Amino acid sequence: MTLQKSSLTIFLAFLLVIFQLPIASANEVDSSNSSEHNPTTEVIPSDVLTNEESTKEPTVPTSNGINEGPVASTETSQTDPQNTNAEEKPSNIEVKLEPVEDEVIEPEQTETTIPPYKNGNGKTTKFTEYYFSTPNGFVKAGTLEKGIILTPTRITTNYFIIVANKKAYYIPKDSLTSTTENSNFEKHLQGSFPRTIIAERDTQFKDRKGNVLGTIAKGKSVQLHMVSGGRGVVELFGKRVYVSLNHFAHTNQVIPNKNISHKEMEYYLKVFSYMYPEFTELVKIGASVQGRPIYALKVGKGSKEILMDGSMHAREHMTTNVLLEMIDEYTMNYLKGTTFSSYNVRSVLDKVSIWFVPMMNPDAVTLVQSRTNATATTKKLNNGSTNYNRWKANIRGVDLNRNFSVGWQELVTINRPSYEFYKGPKAFSEPEARALRDFMAKHPFNSYISYHSSGQVLYYFNFQNSTNLKRDRTLAKKINSVTGYAIMPPTGRTASGVSTDYFISTYKKPGITVEISPAVGPTVVPLKYWDSIWKKNKTIGLIAASEAASR
Repeated sequence: MTLQKSSLTIFLAFLLVIFQLPIASANEVDSSNSSEHNPTTEVIPSDVLTNEESTKEPTVPTSNGINEGPVASTETSQTDPQNTNAEEKPSNIEVKLEPVEDEVIEPEQTETTIPPYKNGNGKTTKFTEYYFSTPNGFVKAGTLEKGIILTPTRITTNYFIIVANKKAYYIPKDSLTSTTENSNFEKHLQGSFPRTIIAERDTQFKDRKGNVLGTIAKGKSVQLHMVSGGRGVVELFGKRVYVSLNHFAHTNQVIPNKNISHKEMEYYLKVFSYMYPEFTELVKIGASVQGRPIYALKVGKGSKEILMDGSMHAREHMTTNVLLEMIDEYTMNYLKGTTFSSYNVRSVLDKVSIWFVPMMNPDAVTLVQSRTNATATTKKLNNGSTNYNRWKANIRGVDLNRNFSVGWQELVTINRPSYEFYKGPKAFSEPEARALRDFMAKHPFNSYISYHSSGQVLYYFNFQNSTNLKRDRTLAKKINSVTGYAIMPPTGRTASGVSTDYFISTYKKPGITVEISPAVGPTVVPLKYWDSIWKKNKTIGLIAASEAASR
């Protein structure tokens, strides 16, 4: 029995030796080769982390700062606390932690909500359209820039409404917000000669400084009240805005059946030149005794030119109306490419341009019309009378149509300044006559038509040679055929001083004096004759230009 126990003990010891060898081999690690099997990753012991940090799932912010939710951890644990066979690490190993930069999360960007319009002044919150109401519904009238401030006349559920000058402007209410700010439009100023003009294209309107406020839609009309610095001043929303006039067309600029002052004439000429720079040109050819500008306006693009003037004599200022109404009609039809009394205006004026000098004697016209420049001297020259309706001369008593050099020496007149007939101390003594003389010298005019008022007659003769006489009489007959004015026969009188005689003598071209009114005596032409005068004279400029095209 004892032997059996001893043998069993030896056998168990033998088995123990055999089975302990692989266990020892499995736990023994060659430190020289450890780097090949375990990458050098620092391990953070579990006792370094708080409970919260070890259990919370990380989140990733988007570009707008919103956390999208859990993502997979990029770190893998290097120890398994449940693995009892794992090698225990010494507790005194120093662990170095790399600093982690805090990730900046931008705050969420939210669009600021603009409060809707409630009451008071409105401010546009965006580029928006405005409308007119018509029997067929709303029509676009233009646009407004962002930031425009306006005061309403009334408000509906959907519209902010401004009523001004018999027009109602509708602006969508959802394009506005309430504001306590004042309007950024200037106060409207009523012009002396308001007229309707029409936008030829969508065109900007601006403030005085040139800042764009919005647009006026093509085909829409506005009231033009004045011109300033080459721009038109128009009324919109009951306020004052500025536009480029060459984007507009006129409808009926001149009102001819009334007296037209020098100031009004000057305004019209500027409007036409600003509105149609492509086929008009405005120049100042001189100044009167009192410094008023004497203007000439060219209409047309023709290389050949003719000249027409009016109001050489102050009491004959209806001739200014005739020329201004020609300008009004001719420019409108030129722009549209339409005919006027059977004449294709653009075709005619693209061959021959017309230069209009509507008021040769502005000081004395002002004296006759308003008396604002009357003095003790003018009263003396008027034989003590303050009734200036008979005044013909310039403001210092020289008859301009006796002041030109041709036949001046032979002309016998009174020998002192007066309201009529005095020829002056010498030829071309007067600045108005010199201005016309110099203007003639600068242009190769093919014809010259000078408008006067009394007698309904035509003068064309000044000792031309036979060829030129026949040519000039032909033009006079053309004018006679539409006016019915009598052609005056040659007188043989060499004494003159007359502007048309000077032109005929100097340039050997036709010079026609047209007297537009029935004889009314030494006074202004009554306005009751206007309609008849215009009907007879409206095509004279086109007739003269067409005749000049052949030469």
